[in-house]
Amino acid sequence: MPEHVFVYGTLRRRSTHPNAARLASEAEWIGTGWLRGRLHDAGGYPGLLVDPQGEPIEGDLYALRDARHTLAWLDHYEECSPAFPAPQEYRRVIETVLAEPDRRPVAAWVYLYRWPSATRPRWRGATDQ
Repeated sequence: MPEHVFVYGTLRRRSTHPNAARLASEAEWIGTGWLRGRLHDAGGYPGLLVDPQGEPIEGDLYALRDARHTLAWLDHYEECSPAFPAPQEYRRVIETVLAEPDRRPVAAWVYLYRWPSATRPRWRGATDQ
Protein backbone atom coordinates (compact mmCIF):
# COMPACT_ATOMS: atom_id res chain seq x y z
CA MET A 1 0.00 0.00 0.00
CA PRO A 2 1.42 3.41 -0.93
CA GLU A 3 2.42 5.64 1.93
CA HIS A 4 1.84 8.83 -0.09
CA VAL A 5 -1.19 10.92 -0.99
CA PHE A 6 -1.50 13.53 -3.75
CA VAL A 7 -3.95 16.39 -3.14
CA TYR A 8 -5.03 19.03 -5.64
CA GLY A 9 -7.89 21.01 -4.12
CA THR A 10 -9.11 21.97 -0.65
CA LEU A 11 -6.41 19.84 1.02
CA ARG A 12 -3.45 21.63 -0.58
CA ARG A 13 -0.74 22.98 1.66
CA ARG A 14 -1.71 26.66 1.30
CA SER A 15 -5.45 26.02 1.68
CA THR A 16 -7.31 27.60 4.57
CA HIS A 17 -9.56 24.54 4.94
CA PRO A 18 -9.23 22.97 8.43
CA ASN A 19 -8.59 19.51 6.95
CA ALA A 20 -5.60 20.88 5.03
CA ALA A 21 -4.04 21.81 8.38
CA ARG A 22 -4.95 18.40 9.77
CA LEU A 23 -3.28 16.63 6.85
CA ALA A 24 -0.17 18.80 7.24
CA SER A 25 0.02 17.86 10.92
CA GLU A 26 -0.28 14.12 10.22
CA ALA A 27 1.96 13.86 7.17
CA GLU A 28 5.23 15.16 5.82
CA TRP A 29 5.01 17.48 2.83
CA ILE A 30 7.30 16.05 0.14
CA GLY A 31 6.76 18.86 -2.35
CA THR A 32 4.88 19.70 -5.49
CA GLY A 33 3.74 16.86 -7.69
CA TRP A 34 2.15 16.54 -11.12
CA LEU A 35 -0.06 14.20 -13.04
CA ARG A 36 -1.97 14.58 -16.29
CA GLY A 37 -5.70 14.98 -16.29
CA ARG A 38 -8.64 17.36 -16.32
CA LEU A 39 -10.18 19.31 -13.47
CA HIS A 40 -13.93 19.83 -13.51
CA ASP A 41 -16.08 22.04 -11.31
CA ALA A 42 -17.74 19.57 -8.97
CA GLY A 43 -19.90 22.22 -7.33
CA GLY A 44 -17.49 24.80 -5.91
CA TYR A 45 -14.48 22.51 -5.64
CA PRO A 46 -12.34 20.67 -8.21
CA GLY A 47 -12.89 17.10 -9.33
CA LEU A 48 -9.97 15.34 -11.04
CA LEU A 49 -10.17 12.90 -13.91
CA VAL A 50 -6.87 11.32 -14.91
CA ASP A 51 -6.15 11.59 -18.63
CA PRO A 52 -2.68 10.81 -20.06
CA GLN A 53 -3.42 13.34 -22.84
CA GLY A 54 -4.73 15.96 -20.40
CA GLU A 55 -3.09 19.02 -18.98
CA PRO A 56 -0.53 18.87 -16.17
CA ILE A 57 -2.34 19.07 -12.84
CA GLU A 58 -0.30 20.47 -9.97
CA GLY A 59 -0.84 19.32 -6.41
CA ASP A 60 0.92 18.57 -3.16
CA LEU A 61 2.53 15.25 -2.36
CA TYR A 62 2.57 14.06 1.25
CA ALA A 63 4.23 11.09 2.94
CA LEU A 64 1.75 9.62 5.41
CA ARG A 65 3.01 8.84 8.91
CA ASP A 66 0.02 6.61 9.73
CA ALA A 67 -1.55 5.78 6.38
CA ARG A 68 -4.43 3.71 7.77
CA HIS A 69 -5.54 6.44 10.17
CA THR A 70 -5.12 9.36 7.76
CA LEU A 71 -6.72 7.60 4.79
CA ALA A 72 -9.72 6.65 6.95
CA TRP A 73 -10.60 10.26 7.74
CA LEU A 74 -9.68 11.41 4.22
CA ASP A 75 -12.08 8.80 2.81
CA HIS A 76 -14.77 10.17 5.09
CA TYR A 77 -13.98 13.77 4.08
CA GLU A 78 -14.10 12.81 0.38
CA GLU A 79 -17.32 10.88 1.09
CA CYS A 80 -16.00 7.61 -0.29
CA SER A 81 -15.90 5.65 2.95
CA PRO A 82 -18.34 2.79 3.58
CA ALA A 83 -20.45 5.27 5.60
CA PHE A 84 -21.61 6.91 2.37
CA PRO A 85 -24.08 5.26 0.00
CA ALA A 86 -23.23 4.51 -3.61
CA PRO A 87 -22.75 6.07 -6.01
CA GLN A 88 -20.00 8.01 -4.32
CA GLU A 89 -18.64 11.20 -5.88
CA TYR A 90 -14.97 10.25 -5.42
CA ARG A 91 -12.89 7.11 -5.31
CA ARG A 92 -9.39 6.63 -3.96
CA VAL A 93 -6.96 5.04 -6.42
CA ILE A 94 -3.22 4.61 -6.83
CA GLU A 95 -1.65 6.80 -9.52
CA THR A 96 1.90 7.66 -10.49
CA VAL A 97 2.69 11.24 -9.55
CA LEU A 98 5.80 13.05 -10.79
CA ALA A 99 7.49 14.65 -7.78
CA GLU A 100 9.49 17.86 -8.03
CA PRO A 101 12.22 18.84 -8.41
CA ASP A 102 13.39 15.98 -10.62
CA ARG A 103 9.97 14.61 -11.62
CA ARG A 104 10.71 11.19 -10.14
CA PRO A 105 7.69 8.87 -10.21
CA VAL A 106 5.98 8.19 -6.88
CA ALA A 107 3.01 5.87 -6.33
CA ALA A 108 0.41 7.85 -4.40
CA TRP A 109 -3.22 7.68 -3.40
CA VAL A 110 -5.35 10.18 -5.34
CA TYR A 111 -9.04 10.99 -5.00
CA LEU A 112 -10.61 10.92 -8.46
CA TYR A 113 -13.97 12.35 -9.45
CA ARG A 114 -16.31 9.61 -10.62
CA TRP A 115 -19.63 11.23 -11.48
CA PRO A 116 -20.45 12.05 -15.12
CA SER A 117 -18.32 14.99 -16.17
CA ALA A 118 -19.38 15.64 -19.78
CA THR A 119 -21.78 18.39 -18.69
CA ARG A 120 -19.60 19.76 -15.91
CA PRO A 121 -17.64 22.92 -16.70
CA ARG A 122 -13.88 22.88 -16.39
CA TRP A 123 -12.52 24.06 -13.06
CA ARG A 124 -11.37 27.67 -13.30
CA GLY A 125 -10.78 28.43 -9.62
CA ALA A 126 -7.63 28.16 -7.59
CA THR A 127 -6.61 24.65 -6.62
CA ASP A 128 -5.86 25.55 -3.03
CA GLN A 129 -9.13 26.90 -1.70
